[in-house]
Amino acid sequence: MNVAFWEKHQNTSYTDAETMLKKTHKEVMALIETFSNEALFAKGVFDWTGTTTLGSYCVSATSSHYNWAFKDIKKVFYKNYLALYSIDDKEKIVHILHIFYAKRDYAKSV
Repeated sequence: MNVAFWEKHQNTSYTDAETMLKKTHKEVMALIETFSNEALFAKGVFDWTGTTTLGSYCVSATSSHYNWAFKDIKKVFYKNYLALYSIDDKEKIVHILHIFYAKRDYAKSV
């Protein structure tokens, strides 16, 4: 699934990707908020979750997944620029994700 997603978005700009991430995150959080705490954290509420809770799936699909992605993204400063990149060790490729002019408030965009 991650490979298909990566292939689909090779030509997606950073700005578009950021917009899509914020939109889907907001949608997912709105969906999660429709469930009660019992529905989220009690075992056996939904047969399809087996011995896991719905809340555990929600954490895996949101914060845990975001943490995993942020650990994969590297950064480097050079003169007045900040570059975000990731490394594909298997293919021996460096993917440049975005380059910021350092005087810009890039933290708002990351």
